Amino acid sequence: MPRIEAPDVSPYNACNRTTGAGCVNPPLTDDGAPASFYPFYSAASGYGAACAWAFGNDIPGHTVTDFGKNAQYGPLLRLTYLVFGGLGATTSRFNDFRNILSSNPCTA
Repeated sequence: MPRIEAPDVSPYNACNRTTGAGCVNPPLTDDGAPASFYPFYSAASGYGAACAWAFGNDIPGHTVTDFGKNAQYGPLLRLTYLVFGGLGATTSRFNDFRNILSSNPCTA
């Protein structure tokens, strides 16, 4: 999400990918309000399997857990990249959020 919130992508957002300031979940709309919906993963039952991954929203009658909806994205994640033409120099950016689950809730 931070990458799509950067000012060079959308002038309505103020995500500073160097510091993480202004990077929010869910992302802001062009009006500056939090998006009313942002898709998330869930584990679902049915569909011919004991457990299946779903993406989007809670599915009535099928969603077993939604992992906290948008909270499942977790905290900001600083990533390190090589600088193009930098002879091995690196730079860091906040381009993502990350949450590591303690176990795979849908092993089937």
